[in-house]
Amino acid sequence: MSFRIPGALCAIIVTTQSVLAQEPVVLKHEGWVAALAFSDDGQTLASAGSDKVVRLWEVGTWQKKDVLKGHTDYVSALTFTDVLSSASLNGEVIIWEVDREGMVIRKKGPGATCLLIRVLCPGGPVIVSGTLDGAIRIEQPKGENSHLYRHKTWVNGFAVHEKGFASASSDGTVGFISGDMSAKPVFLEGGAGEVRCVAFSPDGKQLAAGNRYGTVRIWDVASRKEVKTITGHMGEVWSIAFSPDGKTLAAVDTEWKKPSKVKLYDTTTWKERGSLACPGEILCIAYSPKGDWLAAGSWDKTVRVFPLAAKVGAPPKPAPRVQAVPQPYDQVSFQRDGVEIARFHFGTTLKRPFVFPLIGPSGRSLTRMGHPHDPISHSHHNSVWISHNDVNGVTFWGDTGKNTGRIVHQRVEKLTDGDAEASVTSVNAWIEDATKKTLLTERRKTTVQTLDKGEWLLILDLQFDAKNDVTLGKSPFGMIGVRMAKSIG
Repeated sequence: MSFRIPGALCAIIVTTQSVLAQEPVVLKHEGWVAALAFSDDGQTLASAGSDKVVRLWEVGTWQKKDVLKGHTDYVSALTFTDVLSSASLNGEVIIWEVDREGMVIRKKGPGATCLLIRVLCPGGPVIVSGTLDGAIRIEQPKGENSHLYRHKTWVNGFAVHEKGFASASSDGTVGFISGDMSAKPVFLEGGAGEVRCVAFSPDGKQLAAGNRYGTVRIWDVASRKEVKTITGHMGEVWSIAFSPDGKTLAAVDTEWKKPSKVKLYDTTTWKERGSLACPGEILCIAYSPKGDWLAAGSWDKTVRVFPLAAKVGAPPKPAPRVQAVPQPYDQVSFQRDGVEIARFHFGTTLKRPFVFPLIGPSGRSLTRMGHPHDPISHSHHNSVWISHNDVNGVTFWGDTGKNTGRIVHQRVEKLTDGDAEASVTSVNAWIEDATKKTLLTERRKTTVQTLDKGEWLLILDLQFDAKNDVTLGKSPFGMIGVRMAKSIG
């Protein structure tokens, strides 16, 4: 059976009985994917989007089970409880029966933007719809209609639990009614911009909402008090979902037609415990009933299904926030949350290793290469470097002149990653050019340590060994050189 509500964007069916990751499996569509839903038994995944069909996949083998046709517009929402339902942008909502495509049995007035169906037995479905003008309406089984409450503008989505009902709106609020929907609504501030999505925790004690401008807010349902605002998303939060055990909140971080992430937050500390990457804009996510899979539908015409930890409800192994990532041409990129903040250069053809760039909180490098007024004699001014002007009479400071030497990279001993810092440990030989003799052997640990407000520290830990006596002569130059950016000095 099916019915049409013009402009329907989402549909939820709740029965009266309802009480990190490895490499993902990639399922292909012929258009962008806007809706996902696992069946209650966890055996089937439904996916749909702009190709106007609903695809059914066997969980585990990921073989295609069926392709359900019947919609004449983009499919924008799915639910999969006792039965499967789908909603399209032109307002048609189909409740699919086994081996049948359904029949249109009911229509509603224009302007509905989202839909909730509560299946009551034997009374029939109660239909709750959201409209373009912000009204939320209820249609009873016998045809009686009433207004539940009203937002100032578009209603974007619903969430339902036995402890309450919530709606997300473009007016920047979350509407909330406790219990059986008969209470007076409370409007919670969802932050600047449109509220895209809402979700209850499995126990109904917490309510989360995702915002257009990259924030996620969490409220305590009983007190209606905000307990946390999660920031740091670079893009929109189109979709959020609690894991079935309630220990993880998954929230999309996405920008238009750009690579995206599903960020995973510990619901005890609200700290990010890891993320799942997708090359396209993520439009929707869904957990499997046991929490062993997380599916993400994307603008790039795929569904990526991430296998989570084997233990039911356990989160995927988190990726370290700060990493030392090897690069071509004898370089290591220091990255925080996947964004480079420094790079270590150690090629054996260099006069000496150096670090460039060093990206500050503003997004600009704090150092530069060379001297703008004397590029020849100051060619050794390479951002941040280690050297000395007099080691047994040999200069390792300049690039030209007499009695010169080079600091030559020998090997990388260790790369370490972590949530607070990352490092590379390397070994260098201080070699006299004339005799090719090694005067010093240097073990260097280059560490990037993160601070608050986008700041970080560069730590250089040096250890020197020599087979023979070595004298470091007097010099106007220290062991470490820093050529600041022109905007600094």
